[in-house]
Amino acid sequence: MSEINWSQLDELYKKSTIPGKAAVAKKIPAGKYLVKIYSVDFRVSEKGNPYMFWVLEIMEGEFAGRNLLKQNMLVNEKNMGFFKKDIAICGVEPPNSLAEFADEEATDNFKRSMHDIELRVTLKIKDGHDNVYIDHLLSGGLNGGKPSRTASTDEAVKAKIIDALKPKPFDDDDIPF
Repeated sequence: MSEINWSQLDELYKKSTIPGKAAVAKKIPAGKYLVKIYSVDFRVSEKGNPYMFWVLEIMEGEFAGRNLLKQNMLVNEKNMGFFKKDIAICGVEPPNSLAEFADEEATDNFKRSMHDIELRVTLKIKDGHDNVYIDHLLSGGLNGGKPSRTASTDEAVKAKIIDALKPKPFDDDDIPF
């Protein structure tokens, strides 16, 4: 493989100019946004705490094509509850155990199942910090390459609802007439 001639590149670099105006990106304001999950990844903070990092691409409006960033800390029970809730809203069944992510293939399958899911989110800004909250699923939602809810699951849920709406039997002896 050939070496890069940095001196030659530096001459071109010095002669080049920035095309058009060098625009400063406008900060994305608090509000509701239609987004698509571009990627999710598991990371570790500088303090050594694990978290799931989301990149959410804004799909419409003035900020279409820009990204919102979200983190789910995985440090305590409260964090884990928010993590499970966010995953479930995405139409992806939360894993039975986080130990499943020790397997690289399981982690990759999970990440793929989250890709391209469309969501409605709310961006809140407090003390200069952006917080992204998932409101609801708009489309997508895969679970390991399979639909997160199968027809049989839907039928089972429907059957439970119908059963709950049926009149309950009662004992005739309790009627006072």
